[in-house]
Amino acid sequence: GIQSVDDVATHKQQVIERTTGTAVLNAEDPRCLAMRDHTSAKHVVLVARRADHPIIANHCEAGGTAIVVDPPGAGGKLCICNGEGVTPILSLAEIPATCKGAASYNAENAMFATAAAMGLGLSREAIVAGLRNFSMSRADAPGRLNVFEGLPFQVIVDYAHNAHGIKAFCEFSNQLAVEGRRILVFVVAGDKNVAEIEAIAAAAAGSFDYFLCRDPGELRGRKPGQITQLLKDSLIKNGVPGERVEQFPDQATALERALNMVESGDLLVLFAGKFHTQTWNTLEQYRDALQHDCTVH
Repeated sequence: GIQSVDDVATHKQQVIERTTGTAVLNAEDPRCLAMRDHTSAKHVVLVARRADHPIIANHCEAGGTAIVVDPPGAGGKLCICNGEGVTPILSLAEIPATCKGAASYNAENAMFATAAAMGLGLSREAIVAGLRNFSMSRADAPGRLNVFEGLPFQVIVDYAHNAHGIKAFCEFSNQLAVEGRRILVFVVAGDKNVAEIEAIAAAAAGSFDYFLCRDPGELRGRKPGQITQLLKDSLIKNGVPGERVEQFPDQATALERALNMVESGDLLVLFAGKFHTQTWNTLEQYRDALQHDCTVH
C-alpha cells in the first residue's frame, strides 16, 4: 500500500509515536518535522544542513538540541547546536565516509548517526572515534560508494537505485577529477513503473558519457530487454546520443563490455545492486590479470 513518500512517512511515524527516549528528526523535511506533534519522546533532536535554519534557531531557543553543519557546505564542521550556542565536533573532511565533504548525503548520514548516538548516551569521544573510523570500504559498507583501488582508471561500486539516490550520487561523482570518459553500468529493478524509470534515467543522463544498461537479475514481471529499452529511450529523450547507450542481458556481460572499453584516466561506475560481491570478484580477477600481464612484460 506504499505508493508515495507521504505513505512512507505515515508508516515511519509509527516509530516516532512509540519513542519515549530520543527522537531524531529531519528539520528540513516538513513530513518529519510534523512528527514532533506525535511523539512521547523525552528529547527531540533536529538535524539540518545549516546552523542558521530558522527551525533550528527556534528549537534551540526553546531548550532543544540540534545537529548541524557550520559553516554549511563541504568545508564545514559537524556541530551540536543548543541554547548555549554552536559547538564543533569535527570537520566533515575528517569523516572518511563523506569523501572530504564531497558526498553530502553521507555528511547527512553522519549527522543523523551522531544524533542517534547522543540519544543512546554515547560519549562525544566515542562518537568522534566512530565517525573517524567508519569508511565507505567494502568491509564497512558493502555496495555503498565502494572505491576499487589498483587500476589505471577509477572504479566505484554503488547501490544507487532510485532517482533521489542517483541524483545525489551524480552530484558527488561530478566533483571527481576525471581525465577521460565517465562510463556507467546502469540497472533498475524490474518492478519500477515507467515514470520511475524515466525519472531515474533523467537523474543520470547528464553525468556520464556512456551508458551500459543491463537487465536486473530478477525481472519481476518484466520481459527480457524491456527494462534496458525503457532506460535507453529515456536517456535519449534526455539528450544522450543513442550510440552511447548499449543494452545487455545481465551484469556479467555488461561488466565485461565495460572492462573491454575502459581506458586509463576514465571513471567507471557500477550500479551493482545485490551483485556487488560478484562484481567485486570480477574486478579483483581483472586487476590480478592486469598486474600479471604487466609483470610478464
